[in-house]
Amino acid sequence: MKKHLTTIIEITETHVKFLEAALSRRKPVLLRSSVAKITEPSEQGISKLLTTMADPRMKKTYVVAVVPRRQVMVRYFSFPSHSEEEIKKMISLQVVQQVPYAREDIVFDYTILDKDSSGYAKVLAAIAHKEVISRYFKVFAKAGLTINSIVLSSIAVVNWLSSYEKKEKTSHGVSILNIDTSTSEICFCKKGRLLFSRHIGFGVKDLGADQEDAFVREVGMTLESYQKEKIGPLPQKIILLAPPEAIVGFSQKIQSELQLNAEFIDPYQYFIEAKEIAIPIISKGDYYSLVVPSGLAVKGGQKNFNLLPKVVSDQRKAKAKKSAWIKFLLLASLIILFGSGILLTKVQQEKNRFDNIKEKLAELKPRIEEIKRKKEHIEAIEKYLNVKPLSVDIIYELYNLTPKDASFRLIYVDPQDNVTLQGIAEKLSSVNGFQSRLVNSSLFTNVNLQYATQRKIFQGEITDFKITAEIVRP
Repeated sequence: MKKHLTTIIEITETHVKFLEAALSRRKPVLLRSSVAKITEPSEQGISKLLTTMADPRMKKTYVVAVVPRRQVMVRYFSFPSHSEEEIKKMISLQVVQQVPYAREDIVFDYTILDKDSSGYAKVLAAIAHKEVISRYFKVFAKAGLTINSIVLSSIAVVNWLSSYEKKEKTSHGVSILNIDTSTSEICFCKKGRLLFSRHIGFGVKDLGADQEDAFVREVGMTLESYQKEKIGPLPQKIILLAPPEAIVGFSQKIQSELQLNAEFIDPYQYFIEAKEIAIPIISKGDYYSLVVPSGLAVKGGQKNFNLLPKVVSDQRKAKAKKSAWIKFLLLASLIILFGSGILLTKVQQEKNRFDNIKEKLAELKPRIEEIKRKKEHIEAIEKYLNVKPLSVDIIYELYNLTPKDASFRLIYVDPQDNVTLQGIAEKLSSVNGFQSRLVNSSLFTNVNLQYATQRKIFQGEITDFKITAEIVRP
């Protein structure tokens, strides 16, 4: 069975962790793992650290970046429909109402938790600001790594628990607290599906210290919030992921003060017992959790939140398609050249048998012809690469750039490659966003908004607009 090499990279406040695995449908095989302590927490410092950890082999794998819960907003929705297409439209409208950012400034993904008998669907969405995602691209790019997927850490924690409890087949509600070096993350799940999660600003360093009571209170406040929202069943127990020598007192306080059964698991020991990989040795006083990277190496009960911007995904698909066509044409040219060479060689051999007088000329002629053919192929390839954009390319680009709430009344291209776009949009912000995307497009230049006029229609408003631009020609 074919296996895909995947590198999972988690950047916390204190460490950079990576795990390489060969993923297949049956069972993942963990290959390598490395952890480095962050001494310079700036973007440049983390990039340098990641560069020292990344090798040529890692750069060829499918790279998954983990975004921590503290940098992502998680929202719960209930929609009166089971249709996935309708849910997609409704959540696109509702997500903007739940965050203090404009639609164009956020990236989000969602998963359907349940569809009940009354016709409602329960949906969980993960929302991140584009600046957060952009920082990950910058840090990874400086290290020579291309991000293929950006996943929320909470999903990894629930996946890890599902993998650990396979034998028990737990079906009731469970809460799990993954305690890392300086921060923690509490997740609520049922049957391997994330229902709710929250970042807590305490970690292993606070266990047994003055901040331990505050840590317990934060856990209690999170439980109260979860119960108030009525998202899922009350957890029957809380699973604490931390080193046993540090968790005993904390576990007792959880049970006595929160009246909740507490079970603690040493994820480091469980990781060692897997016997699939040699992991870094934890030095004394420098504990870190490997739950998140190892949790993404196993298949969970729900799809991962992928916060990779759609525009990046679309650009990569278009680039891959164009690259495939170029490779095909080059290969076809080489095949034709090779076949022509064989044919000419045979003709030359026959000619040499009957005409010894022209032997020297015959030896030079194939070389000249070959140079001419290569020149012609190179010119043909250059001509293909420098081809002017076709009408279908322009229409396809406009289709990708046009907001969903906008439509055109006029699309006109004159002989001098001047473009005139006239239409209407439901919102003025859509017109401004459309103009910005035209400015950033590689097919258009000298983009100018001639006018954007709002007018009332029925009980709402629409915006008439006119935009002019020029088509970029090579």
